[in-house]
Amino acid sequence: MKKTILIAAVMFFAFTVAASAQALFQVGSTPVTTVSSCGTTELTGDVVFTQVVGSPTIQAGTITIYYGVPVTNTATTAPIVSVVDGAAPPLPPGTVTISYSGNQVLLTIPAPLPPASSGSYTIRVSQVRVNVVGTSLTSLDASVSSTVNSFVGGQTNVRVISAIASSLSSLSTTSPAFVATALNINGVSGTGTGTVNLYVGEGFSNAFVINQIIGFTFTAIPAGLTVTPALTATTTSTAPSGDTFVLCDANGVPSIAATALDSASTNLTVYYRMNTATVAGVTATETLVVPFAVATKITAAYPLTAGTVTVTADTYPKDVKNAFGFPNYSVVPQYSGTNCQKGPATILTINPGNTALLIPYATVSSSYDTGLAIANVTKDPLVSGVPQQTGLITFTFYPQSVSGTAGTPFSYTTSASSPGAGLTATGALAAGDTYAVLVSQLLSAAGKSTKFTGYIIAVVSATNCHGQFYVSDFLSFTNGAGMLVLNGPTRKTALPETLGN
Repeated sequence: MKKTILIAAVMFFAFTVAASAQALFQVGSTPVTTVSSCGTTELTGDVVFTQVVGSPTIQAGTITIYYGVPVTNTATTAPIVSVVDGAAPPLPPGTVTISYSGNQVLLTIPAPLPPASSGSYTIRVSQVRVNVVGTSLTSLDASVSSTVNSFVGGQTNVRVISAIASSLSSLSTTSPAFVATALNINGVSGTGTGTVNLYVGEGFSNAFVINQIIGFTFTAIPAGLTVTPALTATTTSTAPSGDTFVLCDANGVPSIAATALDSASTNLTVYYRMNTATVAGVTATETLVVPFAVATKITAAYPLTAGTVTVTADTYPKDVKNAFGFPNYSVVPQYSGTNCQKGPATILTINPGNTALLIPYATVSSSYDTGLAIANVTKDPLVSGVPQQTGLITFTFYPQSVSGTAGTPFSYTTSASSPGAGLTATGALAAGDTYAVLVSQLLSAAGKSTKFTGYIIAVVSATNCHGQFYVSDFLSFTNGAGMLVLNGPTRKTALPETLGN
């Protein structure tokens, strides 16, 4: 009986000595402030294991760091482990080895470490990259475990990323967005050019990193328009110059010359790669300014169809693949999904091609009526370069006020059943033709009273139209004048048309 008790005591003592031989670590980290929510190779902060002074020697075994998201390092971007004895140089490679798979990094200590001359070793793990795409995380903590050595109580979780946010905060264009008429692209003869800027807000300081690509994808470009990107773009910065981006292809190869986008373009995405960085770019939240030249040319497509051209911005490269079809993370950074996509923003507004004509006075009463005549002169040989056009006419009536109370405006658009003479079977005014009609006839077609006094604006959905109006009792009084062209000065051209329309 005494022998049994003695053996048990010896075994308990041996177990206690073995347990107390484990090294004790304090666990800490230096987390990265913010990473991109669309990033698949985002750099995490260092994880640091500091041996408690006076604790036993570090024993052979493994330490696992579990990140909870895929670790995306490769041989060319491998994580680093270092072992330092106080202020001495790091211990030789292989003292602690590092490997990674799935969601974790494994540290292997192949043999017990000799006692540290300073009384404490520090094991630091750095350059671990992870994929945070598709998660709802706003920060990232790693958990640690060990097969032999132990940690100060409760120190099994460390923060490696403080925040996860979009690389891009906003996308906007020149304010106001470019209007087609400002470029003479409203169906007017001649060509026009202008520049519109795209502004891309940085999501957080240092979100723009070397080799990052920002792509701009446009909606279809109408015929008659070209949109040409600049070769370089720069960020705003408090420094003398900001970060520089260069025009490139989808793989980041710089472009020697810019290719204009037009209606025939099959690829409507333009790429810019971050080429140089400034110190200010690391600490400041910047805005990337990308200029695009918009130009027009006379084509058979005039007048251009009313609408808008929009653009979205996103981060690239996306899921770069190597020859074996696996992600090639030697290209850093990389992105996936649309978490960081911004837009669409309107880069260009195309107003419909038209001519607005003012009849300053018209009346229909018991003995008076007003005659209107509108000519579509796009067939005129003097209007060189303007394509022939056919367009409907919309008349908007503004009744004169009665006893200080203004009348309610109303409109009428020509159709197949419209009165008068000179329209096509569909109610449009063709090139080289003249529409003649009485205001009383238009009022009747619009279902309104046959009495009217006020002014009228006639809008023809074709350019280069002119008109005349006259008030008459058809007996002894007739008076009138040419209709006034209301379209602004941007419609004027150097070509020989005296009314500048």
